[in-house]
Amino acid sequence: PQIWIGSLYSCYYVAFWILQLRETAFIMSTLHVMHCLRDINRQLKALLRELTLGNELPLLSLFNSSFCKNVKRNPFKSSFTRAISDAGILTSGVAQPRSQCARVRRLTLAYARTCDVVQDMDAANGVIVLMMLGSFLLHLVCTPYYFIHYMSRDPELAKTPVKHALQVSWQLLWCLYHGGRLLMVVEPCHLTRMEMETTREVVSHLMRCPASVYDPLAIELDLFFKHLLLNQASYSAMQATVISRSLVATILGSITTYLVVILQLQ
Repeated sequence: PQIWIGSLYSCYYVAFWILQLRETAFIMSTLHVMHCLRDINRQLKALLRELTLGNELPLLSLFNSSFCKNVKRNPFKSSFTRAISDAGILTSGVAQPRSQCARVRRLTLAYARTCDVVQDMDAANGVIVLMMLGSFLLHLVCTPYYFIHYMSRDPELAKTPVKHALQVSWQLLWCLYHGGRLLMVVEPCHLTRMEMETTREVVSHLMRCPASVYDPLAIELDLFFKHLLLNQASYSAMQATVISRSLVATILGSITTYLVVILQLQ
């Protein structure tokens, strides 16, 4: 029996560490995607500053007063130079419409390809993400249970205070470890969704900047807006649930329910 139990534990720990490696790879990939979207938003905001400095600044202040304050703190020349340098375009003092259209086109393609990467990652890691969520739920039920058990002064451990303190500390560390793993998986996915929402917000501001709907920049922004509508990418576990901060609240509610039931049945 001891050999059989040892074999089961060995299989469990091997599977656990393999899942840890896949979890780390998934976290790193989602962080890279999130930073790509953040770079796209930074370029869009630079273009928005370039287009709204002047007559449309009061209109922008109606929607985003904090952004307007940041613009007012910077002189026009430095803001303009920074916006042009961010785009990698050299001009002689006046922003060229063609360069603006080219920037929007490149950002549109970058956003579309980033959404394709998100969809590919979701399709490739759906089973792994589902297994990770199940692992988080099971570990966050077991470790708090043992923590509560040892905190309630187990008679066998009451005779050895040092061992009792070590057991309590060990279970507390396990709780923090598994809770941190859950947050490390959920938070990059949630921040990716927030960056996509920021992209929609900035593009909506940009679409109000051209003077005419027939302006080349307006046409490029309209294409960008269509990409935003058609590319609703997100991370999900086999299409069962979208990974966001609300999922953490759901898991915590399930953990509380299971712990209450287990403790009442003792």
